[in-house]
Amino acid sequence: MKMLITLLLCMTFVGCTRVETGHVGVRVDFYGNVEPQERTVGWHQTMVGHMIVYVANEMTIGLDNLHPQTKDRSTLDDLDLAFTYSIDPSSIADLVVKYKGRDMHMDRDIYPLGQYVVNVMTTATSDVFARYDALDANNNREKIRGQIRDQVAMILKEDGLQARIRVHQVFIKNLQIAKQLQESALRVISAQNDLKAKEFEVQTGRKEAERLGLLSKNGANIAYMNAKANADIAEGIKAGKVQTVVIPYDFRGLLQVK
Repeated sequence: MKMLITLLLCMTFVGCTRVETGHVGVRVDFYGNVEPQERTVGWHQTMVGHMIVYVANEMTIGLDNLHPQTKDRSTLDDLDLAFTYSIDPSSIADLVVKYKGRDMHMDRDIYPLGQYVVNVMTTATSDVFARYDALDANNNREKIRGQIRDQVAMILKEDGLQARIRVHQVFIKNLQIAKQLQESALRVISAQNDLKAKEFEVQTGRKEAERLGLLSKNGANIAYMNAKANADIAEGIKAGKVQTVVIPYDFRGLLQVK
C-alpha cells in the first residue's frame, strides 16, 4: 500500500510543474495552443502539455557596446546601458502569443518580451543621442537617462502597450566619445586655460602699472608740498612773522651753509 502511494505521488509530481514566487506560468496544451489564463504560485498539472514559467517581477537587462550617432554626426566609441522593466502579470499569456519569439532567456529564467523591450530601448537611445553633440553627452547624462525613459514610454504608447509594459529605470554605465574628439577637446581645454592664464597676467600687469603710477603721482605731490612749506617758512621769517621755527633738516631758505 505504501509503495502504491509513493508511486502515485511520484507520478503526480512528475506530471506537475511548480510556479515559484515572483513568476507566472503559461500553459501550452497538447496541441501547442497557449491557454489564456496565467498560472500563479503553486503546483500545476503538466502531464498533458507543458508549462512555460516567466519572471513576473521587475527585471534588469544590460545593453552593452552600443554606438549611437550624435547630433554632430559623430559615433560614440562605446555606450553601455542597463534598465529595469516589468510586465503586468495578467497580460503575459496574451503578449507572449502576440509577440511570439520576443522572450529573452537569462540563465534559467525567461524574461517575457525581453527582446522586444531591448529593441525599443535601443531605438529610444538612438533617438535621444541624436539630439546632443558628442562633447555635450557626458555633461547631460542625467537628462539623457530621463529622456530615454520618456522616449520608451512614447514608443510603448504608440504600440498600445503603455498599460502593460513599463520601463522603470535607465542607467548609463559607460559613455565614451570618439578618441579623436577626446583629443580635440583636450587641446581646446588646454588652449582655453592658456588664454585665461595670459589674460590674468595682462590684468595683473595692468593693475601693477596703475599702482606704480599712483605711487609716482603721490610722490610728486609730497615733494611739491615740502617745497611749498619751505618757501612759506622762509617768507614768514623774512617778514618777522615767525618767532619760533622748526627748521627742516634740509632747509636752505636763508642760511648759507659752507
